[in-house]
Amino acid sequence: MKFAIYQRNSGQIISTAQCQTIEQLDSQIDPALHGALEIDNDVFGRSHHVVQGAVVLLPQAPSATHEFDHALQVWVDPNSSLDPWLAVRFQRDRLLSNCDWTQLPDVPMATKEAWINYRQALRDITDQADPLQLDWPVFP
Repeated sequence: MKFAIYQRNSGQIISTAQCQTIEQLDSQIDPALHGALEIDNDVFGRSHHVVQGAVVLLPQAPSATHEFDHALQVWVDPNSSLDPWLAVRFQRDRLLSNCDWTQLPDVPMATKEAWINYRQALRDITDQADPLQLDWPVFP
């Protein structure tokens, strides 16, 4: 079986490994920092990443000079002089909207409470000093 080893905080696939079971990888990775998922042979770290526990194809790059920022989940042009905080706010807003459902009136209180700190940490992301060295919260 083939596995993708990825960074939990960004979803970036950092390597692949072949072994009989996923348990064989557990001793080789730090489960707090990295995860592993079974993959097909056509999955590559430069073209795929992990989103909410699933390996997905990266969106198409806007140009040949763009690089995918796994922490922000957006394509960025390293030659651009645009404000990096714009990309941070875009990603923050996307992550917040993806978990808006957790605060609806018909959602159990335990679920709401589990997501409150994560959502607040997203709102506070712009309080950090460097938009290129952010410590993104991990969803519950």
